[in-house]
Amino acid sequence: MVETIDWESKQSYLLLNPRLSEEDRTKLSCVLNYSNDFPAHIWVAGSESSGDIKLVGLSKTAILAAAKATNDHLASNQTDVWYNALPSFHVGGLGIMARGFLSGAKVKQTHSKWSPETFIDEVNYLGATLTSLVPTQVYDLVLGGHQAPPSLRGVIVSGGSLPLSHHQDARNLGWPLMQSYGLTECASQVATGRHDHPSLKLLNHIESKLDPLGCLMLRSPSLFSAYATPISDGMTFRDPKVEGWLTTDDIVELTVEGYMKMLGRKGDFVKIGGESVSMPRLEQILETVRRRRQYAGDIALIAVPDERLSHVIQLAVERKHKGDLKTLVVDFNTHVLPFERIRKVHELDYLPRSPLRKLLRGELLKLIAERLKQDGMAA
Repeated sequence: MVETIDWESKQSYLLLNPRLSEEDRTKLSCVLNYSNDFPAHIWVAGSESSGDIKLVGLSKTAILAAAKATNDHLASNQTDVWYNALPSFHVGGLGIMARGFLSGAKVKQTHSKWSPETFIDEVNYLGATLTSLVPTQVYDLVLGGHQAPPSLRGVIVSGGSLPLSHHQDARNLGWPLMQSYGLTECASQVATGRHDHPSLKLLNHIESKLDPLGCLMLRSPSLFSAYATPISDGMTFRDPKVEGWLTTDDIVELTVEGYMKMLGRKGDFVKIGGESVSMPRLEQILETVRRRRQYAGDIALIAVPDERLSHVIQLAVERKHKGDLKTLVVDFNTHVLPFERIRKVHELDYLPRSPLRKLLRGELLKLIAERLKQDGMAA
């Protein structure tokens, strides 16, 4: 794993999850054969919900432009200490390395398996002032009732939205959370809040506008150069930007003051019996119920295709869990409309997630389809 980047050279790097199979690593490594076409680039895996292999090519200048904008927003300098609890092969962890390079701040990369206790001990030992966490990690800290270390002045929440109830509980425990919105294609941060101002402020490297459907469009020196996908005889490259603008799948509101509000994604709404259903709304209800029932275990709602209703809501849970699953489902079903109720529960060995714990819905649907097929054969 590369953790020291020469930011001033033309050398290119490929950062991969060490858990990838040797076959996948071999397929992806040939991207470095094209370094003459993409000098001084860092290739990282994108956030693919389907599980398909795809690399995102970011120039070092793009990454540093995003890092400077984040440093400016945080007023970060050489007196800061970053504790990097994110994988260094992901753009979130890579961004922290770049911020430290520009500001002179110290960066400590964790090598420990995530646990709230270890995280807090190491932050206290280092006197860390800044860090970045994903919502799952914040949830663990809240569930354990852990107070924030006094040295921390900012915690960027990346990799997904945090339910309001979790945000308030964390604030009550002293955690200086700053919700953020970012994407791999823009070298991490696009918009970030402050712990005393939760609204998402577009950072100073971003130009933004909306397409006719209300999807966010971005132009920035931090945008990626191309996608790279392995093929039988090498790599194929694709750049979807049009006149420098990247159109995202995120539906947002923009204000003249430079703030943005997330409304959802194009794929967030599904049809159930002719009714349009917001999956993020159902997920918020599930998180509220989960917290109330103190259910500990990996769970996820999934909209499964159905011949009669178009889709039905089902629940996937990891077999290893603590809590009353039956009561959780009953509680959820009493707080949603009849057609939004959980119709079936799937207990799986694991729920497929990215290194930043984002649910890989495409892979999960495949697992559920296989399970439903097995159940049908058994019947």
